[in-house]
Amino acid sequence: MSRDTFTFDGISSADYSAYVYATDSMEQAPARVYDTYTVPGRSGALIVDRGNFPNVDRDYGIVITEDSADNISALRNVLASRSGYCRLTDTFDTQHYFMAYYHETFSPTMSRDRTLGKALISFERKPQRWLLSGEAVTTLTAAGTIDNPTLFSAQPLLRVTTTRSAASVLGVGSTDITIKRQGVIYIDCATGRAYNGATPLDAYIALSTIDFPVLAPGSTGISLGTGISKVEITPRWWEL
Repeated sequence: MSRDTFTFDGISSADYSAYVYATDSMEQAPARVYDTYTVPGRSGALIVDRGNFPNVDRDYGIVITEDSADNISALRNVLASRSGYCRLTDTFDTQHYFMAYYHETFSPTMSRDRTLGKALISFERKPQRWLLSGEAVTTLTAAGTIDNPTLFSAQPLLRVTTTRSAASVLGVGSTDITIKRQGVIYIDCATGRAYNGATPLDAYIALSTIDFPVLAPGSTGISLGTGISKVEITPRWWEL
């Protein structure tokens, strides 16, 4: 019998004697989202790339082999207790993690003697397959580069250490980030926020561009202006 498992928000299906078999949804990939328009007198549709991808499903068939009734009840409750997107990993894909939420009706089937339980567990996940290697931190104390191994631009988390409260400039690709604060500041390029712990620090940064910087496919240059002693980059590589 398969001993594959999934882990959702730190809780393993193995904790409930629930072992997993693969489904076709594991090979799903989302389609890029386009708006299409018909223009009078023009053949073919006009398309506008919205620059995003929709969510997809990730389903697991599970077999519960021990204390089926109790374990089904416990698994049902723990899944229902989680709210919003949580981290999802499984033993079918050891290079990626997903951000997913559980919102399906739990409908198991039981053997006649209630010693064996089966169910289909369905998660809806964000389209990205986040690379575990994208959680490795690159630390620079002088100008350098960072190489994106994927075909998609990543939105990094930057941990910047400054030695003065006067303006210091961090360059990420074509974007300069001016920081007017001494100490450690986190800049999340995915959410567009600056902070340290629970303290918001958005007022202490300014960008030379409208959008926060990304790490495009290939090599991105990083420059550390006067007053910046270190930048630690969590790149958050992803692919479909």
